[in-house]
Amino acid sequence: MSKSAAENLINGALRSNAKHGIEGTTVTNIVAEAGLTRAMIMKTFGNKEALLRATAERYGETYFKKIDQLTASAGPDPQDIVRAMIRADLSEEVLNAQSIAVLSVMRSLAQTDPEIRAFSSTRDRRLRDIYTTAIANSLRDPETVHPKAEDLATAAIAMLEGFWADYFLFMDSFDRQKAEQLVAMLLEPYWDR
Repeated sequence: MSKSAAENLINGALRSNAKHGIEGTTVTNIVAEAGLTRAMIMKTFGNKEALLRATAERYGETYFKKIDQLTASAGPDPQDIVRAMIRADLSEEVLNAQSIAVLSVMRSLAQTDPEIRAFSSTRDRRLRDIYTTAIANSLRDPETVHPKAEDLATAAIAMLEGFWADYFLFMDSFDRQKAEQLVAMLLEPYWDR
């Protein structure tokens, strides 16, 4: 597989997802965005579905990389790390018109493709583990509260998911700071401050 052709096709599929939605994520639009021929999809990935799986995987990896970058400077305080994670998830770098459009396409495809679902689901184990660990470390007694941390992580992820949906519907009036405050409010009663 040609790495540059694969990169071009994945990036073309991401741009097509963002511009055209699920109905417009056609081979014709993907190759137009990639600047390649239809035959390159077959040669590089075997079929459109495999390309879309690779695109979903890239989307997931890009999400985690951006979250890591944005939380890297949070410092050692576990509560500051959790706040930074929430802020990063709601930031313009992560939550924007292109990412929400791509996620919408991925979610549409996830209904029938478990491999795509693995990269676009709030039940993603990696996502849950990251939030559970960070929240457990931020609680008063991390040794005895792991089940509570799991529940709080699930609730925080569900709230963030709701805010992503709210952003999708109301981009012009979405209040990132208010959303961040509301998610933090869920956790603050369990913190010593």
